[in-house]
Amino acid sequence: MAHTPEFNLFLSHYRLLPKHQFALVRVSHTAIQEDGSSLAESLAMMQQLGMIPSIVLDTKWDSFLDTEQPIASDRESARRFGAIADFFIEQIRFYGGEAELVKPAIDVRSTPSLWEMDPSAILDCFNRHVIPIILPFGHKNRRRVYINGQESTRLIMETLSPNKYILITEQDGLRDHDDSVIPFLNLSEQRNYRHILSQYKPLIREIRLQLNRTPDAAAVITNAHNLLREIFTVKGQGTFIKRFTIHATSKIRDLDLTRLKQLIEDAFDKDLVDDYFNEKFKLIVYEKNYEGVAIVKLIHGIPYLDKIAVTKAAEGTGLGGTLWAKIVEQYPTLVWRSTTSNPMNSFYFRQCHGCIKGSKWIVYWRNLNESLILEVVHRINAIRSTLR
Repeated sequence: MAHTPEFNLFLSHYRLLPKHQFALVRVSHTAIQEDGSSLAESLAMMQQLGMIPSIVLDTKWDSFLDTEQPIASDRESARRFGAIADFFIEQIRFYGGEAELVKPAIDVRSTPSLWEMDPSAILDCFNRHVIPIILPFGHKNRRRVYINGQESTRLIMETLSPNKYILITEQDGLRDHDDSVIPFLNLSEQRNYRHILSQYKPLIREIRLQLNRTPDAAAVITNAHNLLREIFTVKGQGTFIKRFTIHATSKIRDLDLTRLKQLIEDAFDKDLVDDYFNEKFKLIVYEKNYEGVAIVKLIHGIPYLDKIAVTKAAEGTGLGGTLWAKIVEQYPTLVWRSTTSNPMNSFYFRQCHGCIKGSKWIVYWRNLNESLILEVVHRINAIRSTLR
């Protein structure tokens, strides 16, 4: 994969994380059978770049285990899992990587919420730069039992808090009724997901539960062939799922201005004028980790969207759409402008009720009284540029 600026952006981001918090990759049994070689090649490349995920391999009998029956007898399980895992490890080694089976100490108690896992063996792999393939067995009353993929994932998510939960399936993401891949889902939005095929609903519920335990993590559903595209590109190649926590304030003192300035400058690739935060703001809507922001002022009593921005690393995640939805819900009447070269103009054209294009700016509006249009456009064109 070419080392483009986009690639380097994500690589730098991932390398800032502690080794064990990069990602957990859970692989379906079918994906291992159909495209295990492609997945092994991608994992070996990631390892060579210093990015090592934990691996959970689902087995063909996982579908018979649910939250009501999270464990099974050890009969035949060890032999079957061992054959799958050993072959996958050999594939990783063929491509220049190194992986090994890991046996974390898992204490299986009466209910899954009481289970405990000692991650020492997994952490030892990260220290030795080896990909850990998690052996899904625990001990209950001194008897070894098989633990299904969902419960293995839960324990790892709770113990290691990975940044990403990546599900490798035979599909390239969630699909809607038109058989199109759904690029992202924001779990913080109250939606019934009717547009998603019903067969994926249990998977969405499972992901929601996993992300409830690690609210800053994101989930990705993709196939083995597209794994690197999903991780290292803005557009991605699968379904990105996250719960964005959105805050809103009218008080500048509520904000971390250093982080907010960094966010805006990263998004626009320009410097913010020094006195920008001395201006009066009507509302600032922002993601809690300062990955995105929308800033509203008043222009003679009319809400004016002065800035809407997401960091480069958050592009393609649906965060911009979430911020936009919050603003238009709060302000049915809204005006804003963008430069004629802004790549977001196609989106703005679809969202506005009208616009006027000038030599430098396009001024847009929603639900604006016709008698005010020319005056408002004149005032907005006269606003100083705050990015340089």
